[in-house]
Amino acid sequence: MDVDALLEPGDSMTSTMSVAVVNRNYLSTGENTQNIKSYLLLDSDLKGAIESPASYFVDDEVYTSAEKLDLLMLVHGWRTYLWDDLTQTPTPSLEDWNDAGINVSGYVKKLLWKAPLPNAELSMDYIFRYNNIEKATTDQNGRFLFKHIYFIDSLKVMINAHTKEGSRNLEIMLDPVPKKDSVVSASILKSNCFDVDWNMGFMRDNLFRRNKELEFNPEKGTILLKGVDIVKKKSSIIRSFGENPWADRTLTLTKDDYRFQNIVNYLVYYITGLNEDPDGHLKKGRRSYMIIVNSSILNLRDYKTVRIKDVKKIAIYDDPFNSESGSIIVYLNQSHLFPQYDDYTKGRIIPKLRGFDRPAIFYSPKYTLENINSPKPDFRPTLYWNPEVSLANGKANLDFFTSDEQAQYLVFVEGISKNGKICFGTNSFEVKDKK
Repeated sequence: MDVDALLEPGDSMTSTMSVAVVNRNYLSTGENTQNIKSYLLLDSDLKGAIESPASYFVDDEVYTSAEKLDLLMLVHGWRTYLWDDLTQTPTPSLEDWNDAGINVSGYVKKLLWKAPLPNAELSMDYIFRYNNIEKATTDQNGRFLFKHIYFIDSLKVMINAHTKEGSRNLEIMLDPVPKKDSVVSASILKSNCFDVDWNMGFMRDNLFRRNKELEFNPEKGTILLKGVDIVKKKSSIIRSFGENPWADRTLTLTKDDYRFQNIVNYLVYYITGLNEDPDGHLKKGRRSYMIIVNSSILNLRDYKTVRIKDVKKIAIYDDPFNSESGSIIVYLNQSHLFPQYDDYTKGRIIPKLRGFDRPAIFYSPKYTLENINSPKPDFRPTLYWNPEVSLANGKANLDFFTSDEQAQYLVFVEGISKNGKICFGTNSFEVKDKK
């Protein structure tokens, strides 16, 4: 599918646009649809709920779009803009406009006293202490603020504080995280939003399609097989006995090992020839090791945050069939799986901060020459969705696979140009039986 932005000379699509391809039957029969044009030019300027707002921008057999908009304006009031007042309002400074990230605030006080400590120096670091995140200094009231900290999911950090003289006889107190989500009663939402009528025909057909898919997914994504032949091949590799018989080497940690900052320092010390390269990979000669902590593969940054005191044992596996790969399995103590308090250290706290949710990626099956003729049905009502389609010279090329559902599909393209022009386009195509 080729997309071409037909804009006036001097205008362009510098940002991204969104594209969606859905089954026509998926939409409601009442056409309670909304698009970027109807929202910006209609809903945002008129008071009250508007049913089928997108239909007011389409000519039909009885009324034109202009006539329908005139009739709508007879029964709806519009919002008033006092342009004279807006022009007299001073424009705020945009020096600190970049506010992406979260703020971590609190105060520092003297140990065993409530007196605040001004001019105390704080640093927020990753647990392994190799990379600093941010630094701050308390004001006259002992308060501090780390601004615009950005990270995904949850992260344990280490906040250290000391006075100008270097004393750590102090205590760090974090402010409670404010709740950002507001609770709105269902009655208020119902009075501001119209009811959306579902296409009952599609819902009925969709139930049949789901039952067909269950034949191939009886238990959460598993595939029902008719028969399986299990072939056992005896390996000539001899391993050691014990709790991890297939490991080339097993290391059990003791309290004496708590002196190491992280598991990397520990492994480099005890395994001869193991080193950390400039990119953070653990290598022994040509062999590069993958770090797995409690069945989770961690990236270079995260595995250094694992504290030594939380580790029970470490198993090293060298791939006998590949001289350039291996695995290091880290087993954590059972107590680490439950909430626990860190050992108290003066002038230090190790809070767990909640970052931003990891963005979800729209699922689209990957078809190849090997699985394109698979008997497993594919009844996706949404064939394609991408909110960030980039254009090159005003054009974009998209490709996707259709589903097994023989129906008509609608294409919706939305965006805003550099000069504020609303870009909205639709198209349709039909999927038929290839026979």
